This record gives sequence, C-alpha cells and structure tokens, in this order.
Amino acid sequence: MIKIFITLFCISTWTQSYAQQFQVYDMELTSREGVFDLSANPDQLRLDCDSFLHGISNSSTGEFLSLSERECYELFFTLKDYLNESEQMCLAIDFETKQFDYWKAYEGCL
Repeated sequence: MIKIFITLFCISTWTQSYAQQFQVYDMELTSREGVFDLSANPDQLRLDCDSFLHGISNSSTGEFLSLSERECYELFFTLKDYLNESEQMCLAIDFETKQFDYWKAYEGCL
C-alpha cells in the first residue's frame, strides 16, 4: 500500500501542469446579468455566474474552469471590492487540474 501511495505521489509531481497568472484590472458588465468580462493581462477572461455551468473562461484559448455557485460569487464580490478600492487582483488558474487562487496585486503578479 505504501509503495502505491509513493508511486502515485511521484507521478503527480512529475506532471507538467502549471497555473496561468492573470492581473485583473477591470470588470465590465455584459448584456447578460451575472456575466462579466474581466480585463486582464495577458488575456481577456469572462466570469459567468449565471449559466448552468458557472465558471471562468479564457477568451483567447477557449479554456474553461468550472466553479461552484459559491466560488463564483465569492470571486465576483472580492474582485468588486478590490476594484472599488482601486486595487487589482492576481488570479492564478490551472485549467488542467481545475484549481484557482487569487490575491490582491500590490506590486503586480509574479
């Protein structure tokens, strides 16, 4: 059992998955309620908290990260608060492993 665990651990650390980082500096309403275009470097993102599948999509690559309803609205309200404070958000998304994280961009994103 321990050998299986160690093997799976090693395989998971050898994968080439990486998180893409985006610096979000603006959020605009779209024609649909609950759907927002995020102006970010280096790509344009769309936050969709209205459709059957909530999530973030990268307009340039077509990649999509599914979010729960709670995650989607938490991300929306946090971003709204940051932008109201004239701050920007760093958003790290790993579309392959379906994970994301965000933080306030004090000095830009790493």
